[in-house]
Amino acid sequence: MIISKETYDKCCPSYKEAVDILEMRIAQINNSNVNDVTKFTQLFPAVVHFSLFYFTPAEYWNFIMPKLGKDLPINRVEFWKKLCRHIAQWALLNLCYNSEWTEIKYMVSDILL
Repeated sequence: MIISKETYDKCCPSYKEAVDILEMRIAQINNSNVNDVTKFTQLFPAVVHFSLFYFTPAEYWNFIMPKLGKDLPINRVEFWKKLCRHIAQWALLNLCYNSEWTEIKYMVSDILL
């Protein structure tokens, strides 16, 4: 489970049910035999879909962001910027924004292009 048991135990039954579904979906994606890029492109919408209906703990956004840096081609600067901003907007909506989630670290690639 991505969120702590302590956090999970404090949730109401309907939220726990939604978290269980999200956790099942994440496990299915992680256990699938697809490449890392495909996993990310499935994980990201799963978390975003959850966040459309429920406040989303920061642990889920923290789970996705490292995969963004690891799994996507670095030379697609505009794509990176757009995706980072998109994720940050969703996280901010859920009051989980982390200042390290910025496209600024990728601006070096802009100079190289």
